[in-house]
Amino acid sequence: MKTIRKANKVIQKYLGPQFVEDNIEYIENKYVIRNENLYYNCLTDEIVLADNTEDRDQLIRRWYLVPKYFDIKSVDHLIRQNYKRTAYGPGSFLKRNYIIFTTTACNASCEYCFEKGMRPLTMSKEVGLDVANYIIKSHDPSRKFKIKWFGGEPLVNKEAINVISDALNDAKLNYYSDISSNGDLLDSCTDEELRNWKVTGIQFTLDAVGEEYDRIKGLPNGAYERLKKSVSRLEKLGIKAKIRIHVNTKKEEKPWYKIVDEFKDFSNVTMYARLLYQESSKSDYDELLALEDYITDNTGKVFFPIFSINSHCMADNSRMACITPNGELSPCEHYAYGELMYGSIYSSERKYDVHKEWGKRRKTSEEMCLSCPLYPLCRQNTMCPAEGKCSEGYQYYQIETIKRALRKKVEEINGRDSNTNN
Repeated sequence: MKTIRKANKVIQKYLGPQFVEDNIEYIENKYVIRNENLYYNCLTDEIVLADNTEDRDQLIRRWYLVPKYFDIKSVDHLIRQNYKRTAYGPGSFLKRNYIIFTTTACNASCEYCFEKGMRPLTMSKEVGLDVANYIIKSHDPSRKFKIKWFGGEPLVNKEAINVISDALNDAKLNYYSDISSNGDLLDSCTDEELRNWKVTGIQFTLDAVGEEYDRIKGLPNGAYERLKKSVSRLEKLGIKAKIRIHVNTKKEEKPWYKIVDEFKDFSNVTMYARLLYQESSKSDYDELLALEDYITDNTGKVFFPIFSINSHCMADNSRMACITPNGELSPCEHYAYGELMYGSIYSSERKYDVHKEWGKRRKTSEEMCLSCPLYPLCRQNTMCPAEGKCSEGYQYYQIETIKRALRKKVEEINGRDSNTNN
């Protein structure tokens, strides 16, 4: 048996190895997805290459095979309970990730933006210094931590990024950062500033190319060409560019393939696609899968979905802090202000009941959830403002994405073995 991806440490801690017993009939764990001899265990988040006969005992020990009448759902439930009991709480851990709103203002005006109509808030220099001090006191010093600059458009207020970065660098902290940006203000950022911010990647969202991109974003003419020049500049600086392609199946035109063609030759670019509206049909997800296949075929990059068994998102992640422009602590980057904040950088008091409410899962559907192999990974939160309810189309897409990634991995392994033999 060959391990392709190691099991989640938290699950290993609570689950342990399964003891192999004689005279027991074993069947495949219903939380396993596989392609040929490549197995993905959704319960443990592990991937192995194995032979069902030769590696049978190992497959049992590592929970790929379970007794025929074994209630594996109860095991998953106990793991979740153990994890939440020992790790729950927004103040329980030193932080490893920070999302910082420098502003909720934006230079673009995308018609579908979730922040449309929000009251603009911009972080002052004084609050920026206080944010830096909060990070200095709350970060986990045992490892490198991450900052995500967010907005609005975070570069509308790059002064806050400079203030915070200067203070963290003076404190000699070990961190890196990325930016979620439309990219149109990158020209105002010097190479020295990007290095000072320790930027390793910038994410852009594209819906189209050329003038249509400019129109959808509501940016001045030439924005698309400026973006391409910025991506080229980032390539020279060794900064990764991640392109999120929005697929709007409600429109007849399909510019998504043009986006792939335009950026496929950049060495620093990775691309992934998302439906603009999640409440979609199976045929919409087939459209999305076809685009993802096109991305893989044209870039050679296979993306396996990354799930977190420990938490679903920042709202139930104790090691993450989302900081708004006025220094409040938000449970989610899609929630920049309001009554459901759970704390502030200026106080040690925390509204644990509010944070707990954000971490609650939606009610399990007997029809869909209990038969779904992805059940151990699912954490659809009741209060999530960005996530629609799971549909048959969405469930189909998630499972099919894993199957296709496994298939590509099998092809990669077989091709590598073939080259070795030759």
